[in-house]
Amino acid sequence: MSDTAALSKAQKQAIRWQSRLGERDCPPQVRRDFEQWLASSPENVEAFNTIQYFWDQFGLLSSVGESEIKEARRFAKQAQSGRRIRNVSLLALVALVGLSAFQPDWALKLSSRHYQTARGETTDIELSDGGSIKLNTDSDIRVADLFGWRKAWLKRGEAWFTIHHNPGQPFEVVTTHAQIRDIGTQFNVYSDANKTTVSVLEGEVALASANGEALRLTANQQGSIENSGRAGEKTEINAETTGSWRSGVLIFQNQRLHQVLRELARYHLAEFNVLEPAVANLVISGRFSTTDLNETLNTLSQGMHLNIKQQRAGQFLISKAK
Repeated sequence: MSDTAALSKAQKQAIRWQSRLGERDCPPQVRRDFEQWLASSPENVEAFNTIQYFWDQFGLLSSVGESEIKEARRFAKQAQSGRRIRNVSLLALVALVGLSAFQPDWALKLSSRHYQTARGETTDIELSDGGSIKLNTDSDIRVADLFGWRKAWLKRGEAWFTIHHNPGQPFEVVTTHAQIRDIGTQFNVYSDANKTTVSVLEGEVALASANGEALRLTANQQGSIENSGRAGEKTEINAETTGSWRSGVLIFQNQRLHQVLRELARYHLAEFNVLEPAVANLVISGRFSTTDLNETLNTLSQGMHLNIKQQRAGQFLISKAK
C-alpha cells in the first residue's frame, strides 16, 4: 500500500522481523539472522524498538526476549514526552497499515480487542459497520475490526453474531476446532473442548476444519466440527430455541435431564449429582431462566417430581421424589 512510504527502510524491516519471530516454530537460524541485523546498526535497534513498542500497546505479542533487545527497549522507556508518544502513535497506525499489506492476519490480531464474561454474564460488542456480537456466559473472544476486515477468535464459550455481509471482506470466526466464514447475517457459535457447533438463523455460513472437512449451512441448520477434525451431520433447528439465551431464557425440547443440568451449570456456579441413571435420562421440555437458578430448580422439582437437595453452597443432590 502507498501508506507504507511513511516508514523508513529499517522500520519496514523491523515489522518483517517481528512477524517472522512471532511465527510458530521459528527456526533458530532466523533468530540468529535477526540478532545480526539488530547489532549491525543503531537505526535498526531504534526501529525495532519502536515497532515492538507499538505491538506491546495492543497487549497481544510477548517480548522476543533476547538480550540484544534489552538495549533496544531502553528507547521505549525513555520516550515519555507527549510529543514523542504522539509520534509513536502516528507511526503505529502507519505501521499497522503497512503490516496489513503483507501480513493481514497478523495486523488483525494486533488490532484485536479482548472480551471475557464470567458465569451468568453476557456482553454486547458493536462493530464499526453496524454489526454486532453478543458474548454468552463464561466465554472468551478476541475481535478485530480493521479497514473493513472483521475477524473473531473464540477461545471458548458461545457468541451470537449479527453480521453485515460483505463479499469482498467476509467476516470470519476462528475456534480451536474450526473456521467459520459468514455468507449471511445471523448465526450462533458454541465452542468447548470437544467440538465447535454453529447454528444459522438467517443467511449462510461456511464451516471448515483444519484438515479440510467442510459444511455449508443455511437458515435453520446446525453443524459441528469435532476436535478430531471430523465434520458432523447437518441437522434442522428450531428458530425459537436458537439463541434464546440472548433473552435470558433457555428452551429445551425433549432433552435428557443430564443435558439440561449440564447446560444450567454453564450459567451458575453449581454442581449437580443425580443418583439414579433413570432420573438422569428423564426427558425434559420447557423454558427456564438463565439467571434465577432457584426458580428453575423449583420448576424441575415440581414438574418432574424430583427431590433436589442442596448439600452445600453450589452443590445439589437430585433423586426421584418418593
